Amino acid sequence: MASRQTLLDTSFIVALENRDDPAHERAKSVDRMLIADRVTLVTHWGILLEIGDGYARLGRRQKGIDILARLAGELGYEVVPIDAAQLAAATALYSQ
Repeated sequence: MASRQTLLDTSFIVALENRDDPAHERAKSVDRMLIADRVTLVTHWGILLEIGDGYARLGRRQKGIDILARLAGELGYEVVPIDAAQLAAATALYSQ
C-alpha cells in the first residue's frame, strides 16, 4: 500500500517552529500524529521561499536558515521542486 502524503504549508511550518504562535501546540500535536502514522510529509520549493522571506530580517535569519536546513535534510520530509509548467498552471489558477 502506498504511503499517505500530507502537504505542509507555510502556516503549519511557522506554527510548528514558533512557540509564540497561537497554533503552536496544535501543530506539534498534528506533527507527532503524522510522524507516528508514518505519513510522508511533503512541501515544495515555494514554501521554502516563503519561509526564507518570512525570516529574512537579520535578527531572524538564523532561525530561517535552521528551519530550511531541517526541512531539506530531515528524514520523512519530501521537498518537491516546482518547474515552469507547474508555476504557470498555479499562476493561471490563482488568476481565476
